Amino acid sequence: MSPTQKSERRLAIFVDGQNLISNIRTLFYNEISAAEYLPRKAKWKWLFRSVANSIKATDLDVHWYTIADLDFTPHIDWGKEDMVKFRDEGERELWKRRMIWAKWIAARYRKCKCAEDKDGVLLDERFRCYEWQTEMNRRMAEWKSLQDAMARSMPNFFIHRHGWQLCSLVDRQLKKEKGVDVALAVGMMEADYDVALLFSSDGDYVPLVEALQKKGKKVGNVEYEFRTGKKLRGTSRRLTQVTDFTIEIPFAEMAAFLKIEPVDAPKKSQS
Repeated sequence: MSPTQKSERRLAIFVDGQNLISNIRTLFYNEISAAEYLPRKAKWKWLFRSVANSIKATDLDVHWYTIADLDFTPHIDWGKEDMVKFRDEGERELWKRRMIWAKWIAARYRKCKCAEDKDGVLLDERFRCYEWQTEMNRRMAEWKSLQDAMARSMPNFFIHRHGWQLCSLVDRQLKKEKGVDVALAVGMMEADYDVALLFSSDGDYVPLVEALQKKGKKVGNVEYEFRTGKKLRGTSRRLTQVTDFTIEIPFAEMAAFLKIEPVDAPKKSQS
């Protein structure tokens, strides 16, 4: 790490959780699957303490901002019993009239292969969506459990859950999150610290940094390096231009903090 900032006593680290997840997946695309939330063996305490030590901070608070919930599209507003009733022959004809939207989905999203039953009737696409929604809610519960474990790993580590992330039940993809960046901005404006460090590569935070600097706050940001040494910046280039300092984390160091063994790393010789 190579900070340009001199000693500061009270450091507050603000993590845009969804942005950090995206960066980790980009850096370690060979090692982490798209379905994996975060490396379970990651040593977050080591990472944040190392950053604090690099600027000689004596007090450290970590504020991790993440989504509070998932927002599903299309909306599934009935329960499993209703789904079962739909599949009963007595209900099928009634609900067939309401399947226009499902046929439209099948036509627009070619990935969605809607099977047909023996009578040639389109099977309930809503039932498929319901099953995926149930699975994503289960994953969301696991993510929260992992976040709570992270918070217990070190003192003054706070999880802030705000906003939501859109989840498409048709193509089974997570889309843009909403509300997390605003909550983080409010937190940075209200918190008490000598210097703040922003874990994000989102250029939308530039106005926030400028507003904090007008209040006399010092703000830094973090950049990462690919295994080739090239920097992963994205829109953080704008952040780097306005922040008071930048801490660069080399690829090997980030892999060590996350307890990830790069697939192209040389294997250790066995004696």
